[in-house]
Amino acid sequence: MVCGVDVRGARPVAQRLRKTTPRYLEKVADSIKATLAAQIIRFLKSPWASSVVVIIKNNGVDIRLCIDYRAVNGLT
Repeated sequence: MVCGVDVRGARPVAQRLRKTTPRYLEKVADSIKATLAAQIIRFLKSPWASSVVVIIKNNGVDIRLCIDYRAVNGLT
């Protein structure tokens, strides 16, 4: 899916990486590898970068990866 967001000439937003608990690093890597293999995501070079946020599911074991778009949404 490709989408466009009109940011009216704003400077690109590049958020820093967020720290992830070492306990979940392997699960994060596995999730990224799986979504790359399924072609849901792909590598891209861009001046725009939003942080990945690791959400722990209710069972306390599984994770969900989310993207923090608040900085970009603030430009629209």
